[in-house]
Amino acid sequence: LLKAKLAEIKLARDPLFFEPTLNFALKLLEANRRDEAGRYEPLEAGENKATVQDLKNIRWTVYSYSFILVLGSGPPAGLNLSKIGAKRADQGAQLFLERKAPLIILSGGHVHPMQTPYNESIEMKRYLMEKFKIPQKSILIDPYARHTTTNFRNAARLALRYGIPNDRKALVTSSEDHIAIVTKDGFRIRCSTELGYFPMEFITRVSPIAAEFKPSVASLFFDANDPLDP
Repeated sequence: LLKAKLAEIKLARDPLFFEPTLNFALKLLEANRRDEAGRYEPLEAGENKATVQDLKNIRWTVYSYSFILVLGSGPPAGLNLSKIGAKRADQGAQLFLERKAPLIILSGGHVHPMQTPYNESIEMKRYLMEKFKIPQKSILIDPYARHTTTNFRNAARLALRYGIPNDRKALVTSSEDHIAIVTKDGFRIRCSTELGYFPMEFITRVSPIAAEFKPSVASLFFDANDPLDP
């Protein structure tokens, strides 16, 4: 398989000096069935298109928060959405219906079980649209996060890249024990270890299942050592 991939690269006429190595890296990911970091690109032309196009119509000052981040949870083998993931999505929907924010960001990739065909954020999106009739234009997805650290990092990237006002706080909801973890100093240390920075300027618990935070521009840092970093 590797020989075939190398032959493809040799036959290609790459106009830029870095393209042979880039293409080989992509083919290695493809060979290992780990193409998640580019599977849904460009998001703004696909799953996030309706929302990105509607951002200009949002009156941000009407809301307490810029968006509600829902942290995903991988389902057991054979299921498309876990009970925990559905409950977290329910919480996000309730906060949205209370008009806490004009947008929901659903975060979670193809994580559990290994190489599952189900994507946490996409399955939560379908669930919210079917159960609560939340319009597609009010939902953004991050289909790449694989850990709690990358949930926050990727959500910050979406907000910053799409022009969501960064002078406003955001809200995150998850399981009670999960919110307890992310609002403690240990999570800041974990982020520094795994990412090299803290993807938020601050995070403060406001209820058993929710915390307010402000995304940090440090989240735009790209880790060239992580092949699954979108």
